Amino acid sequence: MARAWDLEAIGRAYEQWLTDAQELVGGLPDGAPDAQVFAIRSRLLHGWRNFLFRDPGLPPELLPPGWPGEGTGLLRAEGRPPDAVRRRLRRQGAVVIRYDVTEAVATVTLDRPEAMNSLTVELKSALIGALREAADSDTVRAVLITGSGRAFCAGQDLREHADNLEQGRGLAGTVREHYNPLIALITGMEKPVVAAVNGVAAGAGASLAYACDLRIASERAKFAMAFSALGLAPDSGASWTLQRLVGQGRAAELLLLGEPLDAARALELGVVSRVVPEDELLKSAHELAVRLAAGPTKAYAATRRALHHAASHSLEESLELEADLQDALAATDDHLGATRAFLAKQRPTFTGR
Repeated sequence: MARAWDLEAIGRAYEQWLTDAQELVGGLPDGAPDAQVFAIRSRLLHGWRNFLFRDPGLPPELLPPGWPGEGTGLLRAEGRPPDAVRRRLRRQGAVVIRYDVTEAVATVTLDRPEAMNSLTVELKSALIGALREAADSDTVRAVLITGSGRAFCAGQDLREHADNLEQGRGLAGTVREHYNPLIALITGMEKPVVAAVNGVAAGAGASLAYACDLRIASERAKFAMAFSALGLAPDSGASWTLQRLVGQGRAAELLLLGEPLDAARALELGVVSRVVPEDELLKSAHELAVRLAAGPTKAYAATRRALHHAASHSLEESLELEADLQDALAATDDHLGATRAFLAKQRPTFTGR
């Protein structure tokens, strides 16, 4: 047995959930609208599920069959070869995410092809779990996100959304509970993230791709900002990411009119960096991710941080952050090794440290 049950940690997690629940309920005013009540209830249930499905501290091979945590992405693949981790993540019995790790690349595949990988609560929760696992893993140095079937991701599942509207739940708190954490995970991850856009990417599905560092599209890919067609404004970071890809004027056109972009037009506007034949997409995207995984991981993380910071700060502030980041990177093993390799006229080998 690799680890024992951590009863103290379980107790602390329960106490934290109870404290959060008391604060949420205590802050709910009398006569609050149904949508607000449901949003609070949804957050409470989400926190309770996280507590119930937490990793109990046992290696996966010793867990009883059907242990619910195995389907949440919270279990780490400890003891398994880091270049051959493969698992399906389940939520409430349905397989909605495939998670594979090869050559230090975690490939996260949205797996609801019958619904064009549209985003239900189950899929959003599983996707967040998979990305957290990739972010926390020492063996993962790059992440690749793609979809199964004919779509990358068609955005919010409208059947689920319509049910919430009919029951007076509004958005059911999903923007703050799911979409915001999802985009924050991708943009805040200290390793590069690549999107392999295999088909339709609409609404929040397009926003998911825009949040990645690099995007490779198949020739049949299409991007559509469908929010305005449903009487909604953009979410999932599209108002921030899209204008940084194509400029404010073009972003306003795409968001207001909602007209789709085919792969060729997306390449022309700079939304994607490469367009490849459909049957070459995964190979090309994985090769790019492997190249990034073999690079200086800490330098990549610093580069991402510098880019995000510079988007909303002055030149003087950006210069200061660059100096701080360079000071930190100068002390890394990767910088020392790369400098020695350069002087020896050798190709550097990066370890991510």
